[in-house]
Amino acid sequence: MIPMRGAGRDYQLLEEERSNDWPHDNSYWNFCSQCGVQFAGPRRSSRCRRGSILIEVEPTEESGGHCDCCGHQTRTVWGYVHEDQGTVASYFMQWTVGASLETHPANFDLIYGRWGDGTSSSDRCAISLLHFENEHGPGVMVIDAKDRPITTSGLVSQALTREEIIGTDLATHVFAIFDAVITQDKRLT
Repeated sequence: MIPMRGAGRDYQLLEEERSNDWPHDNSYWNFCSQCGVQFAGPRRSSRCRRGSILIEVEPTEESGGHCDCCGHQTRTVWGYVHEDQGTVASYFMQWTVGASLETHPANFDLIYGRWGDGTSSSDRCAISLLHFENEHGPGVMVIDAKDRPITTSGLVSQALTREEIIGTDLATHVFAIFDAVITQDKRLT
């Protein structure tokens, strides 16, 4: 099991969600993709107070392998990310089993963009994050996707760099997706 944590946001809970009447397990938490706020409510039936789009995670498959640097077992899980308008990404999380995030950070790759009929690889790009832990605690940072295996997928047309993402609305959305995946994919808790 990987010691996964959120991207470090202080989640803003609505007053009614702080009451003891609300479930406090991960199965009832939603993330607003526009503002990054976590809030309680049934999946895809509630919106945060700002009225933004919800993120729903659909875990699919997993595989194992071995770390190139240490030879220990690795695990990769993947699935899809949906919003009201449909699928917005496919995700892949890979980590070294039993290793700390300080010595072996976890890789989080996205195939991000439009999916479905009438779309092609030119509608999607590769985005990569690194989930780590250091003396300041857990963290998540954008890295250049061109250095990750996801770029060889025929499902993407380009790999975004850190500089193309940081400081943009896309960064806010990507971190909200990361938080939703960590919270909703039970294989990561």
